[in-house]
Amino acid sequence: MKTTTNHNLIIKCLASAFAMFMFNDCSKEKQRELAPTALYQENGMHPVASSFNTKKQVISILYTNDVARKNLLAGAGKYTLVRWEQKPHPLWFGGNTNGKILSVEKINLSKDAKGLTNIHYLKQSAPTGDNAEEMDVRKRIRYILAQKFSQFPG
Repeated sequence: MKTTTNHNLIIKCLASAFAMFMFNDCSKEKQRELAPTALYQENGMHPVASSFNTKKQVISILYTNDVARKNLLAGAGKYTLVRWEQKPHPLWFGGNTNGKILSVEKINLSKDAKGLTNIHYLKQSAPTGDNAEEMDVRKRIRYILAQKFSQFPG
């Protein structure tokens, strides 16, 4: 008889715990964080290449203006490489999306009167002080300009 009483007590405790769990879970309004956390938009710029470094948890997107996009070898145009940290997508299990912006690197190529190409480089790090991978500026410029553009039909 005592075993049955203990068994009933355990079942009642488990049922109460389950009911409390369900009540708490259903009564709380879940505030899901929308993805992505930070977007980047600059007038006249179009995404042309992307990369994902799962080891470092970084997403990178290269943007260019129409001049750079249509005339790859012209030696003119604007390029912007934006790097985000990766974070898990809240609604897509196993998927990642962009979190906060880590850095924005801008290159502006222009021709002078003699036909020489002028290169202007600017790197903006995240407001938190986190720096993108530090590299020689010339290497960063070569790396950014060497990105292969995605091909779009039409």
